[in-house]
Amino acid sequence: MAKLLSQLRSVLLPSLCHACGRREAQPDPASPRCGLLCEVCRERLVPEHRLLRLPDELPVLAAYRPDPVLLALIKGWKYSGRDAAVGEFARAMAACLAESELPRPWRLVPVPMPLWRRLGRGFNQSEELARRVARLYGTGPPLRLLARRPFAGRQAGRKRDERRRLAVREFRRREPAPAGGSLILVDDLCTTGATLMACHRVLEPDPGLAVAALVLARFGWAPPRVSPLTVRIPAEYLVGQRRRGPEGGSGPRDHKGRVPMLSKLSVRDLDVSGKTVFMRVDYNVPLNDRQEVTDDTRIRASLDTVKLLAEGGAKLILASHLGRPKGKYQFELSLSPVADRLAELVDQPVRFARNCIGTEVEESAEQLGEGEILLLENLRFHEVETGNDPEFARSLASLAQLYVNDAFGTAHRAHASTEGMTRFFEQRAAGLLLEKELVFLGRLLGEPERPASGLLGGAKISGKIPVIENLLMQLDTLMIGGGMAFTFFKALGLNIGKSMVDDELLETALQTIRQAKEGKREILLPVDIVVAKEIRDGTETQVVLPTDIPDGWMGLDIGPKTVELYTQVVQASKSVFWNGPMGVFEVPSFAKGTQALAKAMAEATAQGATTVVGGGDSVAAINSLSLAKHFSHISTGGGASLEFMEGKVLPGVAALSDAKEAMV
Repeated sequence: MAKLLSQLRSVLLPSLCHACGRREAQPDPASPRCGLLCEVCRERLVPEHRLLRLPDELPVLAAYRPDPVLLALIKGWKYSGRDAAVGEFARAMAACLAESELPRPWRLVPVPMPLWRRLGRGFNQSEELARRVARLYGTGPPLRLLARRPFAGRQAGRKRDERRRLAVREFRRREPAPAGGSLILVDDLCTTGATLMACHRVLEPDPGLAVAALVLARFGWAPPRVSPLTVRIPAEYLVGQRRRGPEGGSGPRDHKGRVPMLSKLSVRDLDVSGKTVFMRVDYNVPLNDRQEVTDDTRIRASLDTVKLLAEGGAKLILASHLGRPKGKYQFELSLSPVADRLAELVDQPVRFARNCIGTEVEESAEQLGEGEILLLENLRFHEVETGNDPEFARSLASLAQLYVNDAFGTAHRAHASTEGMTRFFEQRAAGLLLEKELVFLGRLLGEPERPASGLLGGAKISGKIPVIENLLMQLDTLMIGGGMAFTFFKALGLNIGKSMVDDELLETALQTIRQAKEGKREILLPVDIVVAKEIRDGTETQVVLPTDIPDGWMGLDIGPKTVELYTQVVQASKSVFWNGPMGVFEVPSFAKGTQALAKAMAEATAQGATTVVGGGDSVAAINSLSLAKHFSHISTGGGASLEFMEGKVLPGVAALSDAKEAMV
């Protein structure tokens, strides 16, 4: 039956081979990914060399030099939509975008797909790439400025000049292009460049609007002015067998395999004497009803950089957000109490500005003497801060001559104070805290001392699947706990009772397990579970096997056998990353697993291991045991650390100057 349908499809919708463009492609029922390859190309899978000929007015930001394996991976994703390759491509593209010098703001424009092809495939790979790159880099959502005409001529199999003529007639503009900044065409495969040039012509950009292309180039070509990138991921390829990519990590890398975000200008390298320095800090600290700081951990974390700049003769302006005021002044979210606490910690007066922009703030900045400190009011009292408004960013930048970012907790946000205002400074440096975060987290993504293990917990799995996928490429063993473990259990066919589960990610969980096996990595799931009928201290509990969770009961902590197993792995490791508690640690009855693993990591640190905690609830658990000093590093940014470990480009870090830039 499948063969009959395949033959019927080939008669009704004849397709030329996507590789050679000459022979008619016959779908293979046994291998649906090969549907648009002819038999000859499927047999040899050797790409023919064709040139992507683009004039200088359309610069190419990134291209890939695919070998047959990578070419097959691209095709596998393109025609199935289920391959993990899209995440790898998007991360590498985002890294190239971060290194470009195109005028901002950047607006991604995916190349649209003909309706009949989209219906047959179910998705547009260009749009998928654009969405992921936008999410990784923190740009706005992709703009659908282009559309395909319904009855455009087919390009496949035609000569280059004819393809270009057809392509120009194929596209139309849906709406006017915005003024200023850059439009970046995103495409997944291109052969002659006809499609991109047609899109460029249809857009008809204003003189002040730059247009560039962010593409995957097909058939072994990469432009000489950029370095070809390599994508590394285990995948099932067209040839019907499993191959494994080179050992090494995913995530953004330069052509030498280095993480670009780790080579940033340090505050130590700045000449700050007599100069005004704008320093972005993270003073998002808890306040009580009496407007007193109840936890000054984040303030203390910034003191090394504050003292370095003040003692170096800088006129220091500090800026932070507090809470989520949504653009309105709220007395309870004022940073005035923070200024008082900071003054106590640095043992010198700290001036406080009742706003962060305006004439009064400018006068206060001008009156600063060397070594003096001014703290601005909550940045998020202005809604344009989170909107990365250029004028607001310009106003902030006008206060100082140098820029320092020491707020790792907000580095994953492209806000005016973390990304927008950096465009107005020649030197943009990382503070000591931010530098420390990048060093410890980057070491885990680069070359961790082995054996290397990870401990992931917490309630939800949805935001951590990309982290798991990336860590599987770096670490030897990944231990799963908390509520996220039950999504894996249900995916494996086990009864989980009333335990927390994300039904939409069951297939993804299975794919993650398969990926671990293919990469010769180990995922450990709990071997016993503490279950109860309700989340209440003192309630009746049982310790059961994952296969024996009773109906009406829910898993709320890992059991003693799991604690013993995970402890052995942690103490045998030289590098350990932890994010997320092992159970509902806020309730004493279900905190034993989290507490035991925290103590095990502290012991591993004492034995010489590098232990890194990725922020979030894990930090609260460690602080409750007074073990913070017994870890190598505790990140100050929960969301930022997870996005970094996922391999995302952090806008606040990417905006900083490279270390190799000339010192002024």
